[in-house]
Amino acid sequence: MKITRLHRATRLLATIMLLAMLVGGGAILEAAVRTVRPLGGGDHTTIAAAVDVSADGDVILVSTGTYSESVNLSTMNTPGDILLRAADGAGTVTMNGAGPKFYHSGTFGGSLTLDGFTLKSTNDDAIRLTSFTHCQLFNCLLEDVGSLPADHNGLDLLTSTGTGAVVVYNTTFRRVAGWGVVLNVTGTADQQLLVQSDNFYGSGAANTHLGGVRFAVSGTTARLAATVSQCLFQNLFAQAIRGESDGTNTIFKAVATLNNIFGLGYTQPAIAFGAAGTSQMTLSVTDNTVTGTGFSGGGIAVHQNLGNSTADVVISGNVLTNLGASNPMARAIYLDAAPGDSTACTGHYLVESNTVNGAGGDGFRIRVLDQADIEMTATNNSLLNADAANQGRFGFAAEVGNKPLSVAGLLLKLSGNIGDAQNFLLRHYDATNTGFFQLQGNTAQNAQWNVNDQNPLLQPPPAVITGTVTVVGTPIFPPLENRPP
Repeated sequence: MKITRLHRATRLLATIMLLAMLVGGGAILEAAVRTVRPLGGGDHTTIAAAVDVSADGDVILVSTGTYSESVNLSTMNTPGDILLRAADGAGTVTMNGAGPKFYHSGTFGGSLTLDGFTLKSTNDDAIRLTSFTHCQLFNCLLEDVGSLPADHNGLDLLTSTGTGAVVVYNTTFRRVAGWGVVLNVTGTADQQLLVQSDNFYGSGAANTHLGGVRFAVSGTTARLAATVSQCLFQNLFAQAIRGESDGTNTIFKAVATLNNIFGLGYTQPAIAFGAAGTSQMTLSVTDNTVTGTGFSGGGIAVHQNLGNSTADVVISGNVLTNLGASNPMARAIYLDAAPGDSTACTGHYLVESNTVNGAGGDGFRIRVLDQADIEMTATNNSLLNADAANQGRFGFAAEVGNKPLSVAGLLLKLSGNIGDAQNFLLRHYDATNTGFFQLQGNTAQNAQWNVNDQNPLLQPPPAVITGTVTVVGTPIFPPLENRPP
């Protein structure tokens, strides 16, 4: 069954509701409710005082006001799950001043939920947790957070054990020195991340907002499943979405869908993922819009470097426009498998129905080096107006084995793609034939014939093919399936 945008949105909303129940459900039903009013008339006049006497599962309702506080969750009477809500609605409670607004100096390990808060810090992260179960932000604003060169983050999270979830929903990040959301999963932790319907704003300068959402998994057998959906990223300095996996037998699943990204000011791709070590990476990057990144910023990049990683990747339905027009390194879609001379990686890639209109570099490039074995299907992509920097780049380029010791292999299925006068390139550097570059098609014809026949809307000149590109009728890997994680 084809996964439609409505299906994805419905599934994500259901996930939010489920995670909310997991984080806050049972304990809050029997919780004590405490009130904070800065001028008196409530249980407490400061948020910290209310936290100090709270136990696992308590709810704190905070009335309208500005609170210059830094709240230490370790001081809870019984550390555990705690919910703080702006009693008079979103935007009525502001926490400012120096230091993190929420942190823990010792034991915490519980869950933090904020609803409707505005958080500011002159010299630190807004929220910093290194031992927690769940963390939720609903309807919050994190602005004017941190300072350079420390690159403080809006939400800075680290977990190394246990199972938990992070949810950031309907929250705005503005003028954050570092990243809006950072999650590092290490050790043996098993974590879920859902970032949905959030806004990330900067001005394109390094001192206003470095990046949007960054998450990574490393260590031994750690697991991370991350979804970033329906978010707006505007005028950030660096990347909108960045995910990485490393370590030993780590499992990394990520979905980036229905996001709107434009005006990035740095030289990196808007959406980037990477796998190293012996990690297993499953990606679905679908239906995103990326427009007008900066000097040499590209669109979507996926890397498999330095290790024996495996990858199953779907890149589908994305619209990439006017990317880094002044620099030939601004590739709209870039896939790079270069695990190193002593290690090997494998990957299955499906790149379909993407629209590229304007890129300083290639519209779509894949590079396969070292001992990488990659199967890729590229079908029904529109790759127009590449090489805007006029440096000899291509609408589509596939390169295999441009290093002396490379035994890399690529099986490529190329069909239904649209290109213009910026040519298609298939290049196999390996003069000793220790690696391979195989094009799936009609074995009675050569590679040039198959490219032209399977991509009939390519405009002249014909594809450039150098080195040994062999046409095969049967794939060497199992058939690739379009299966979002």
